[in-house]
Amino acid sequence: MRWPHDGWIKKKIYLIIQGIRNPNGQHGTGFLITGCATQCIIGFEPINERMYKLRIKVKFDNVTVIGVYALTEDENK
Repeated sequence: MRWPHDGWIKKKIYLIIQGIRNPNGQHGTGFLITGCATQCIIGFEPINERMYKLRIKVKFDNVTVIGVYALTEDENK
């Protein structure tokens, strides 16, 4: 995600959560969440500009989703 801001952007029908970006606006990771799932989020933790952890409350338990943005084989570091 290359949005200009980190954090949460709430709209009528969806929620965007974006983690840490580098100063160039590259490598940002995030989630687009729609519907009633937006009410089930209990935590979001950006780990670095390429990883984050999202906690969601489900019917009988909590679920942790780990998101990772990886370089392609052709990408220069």
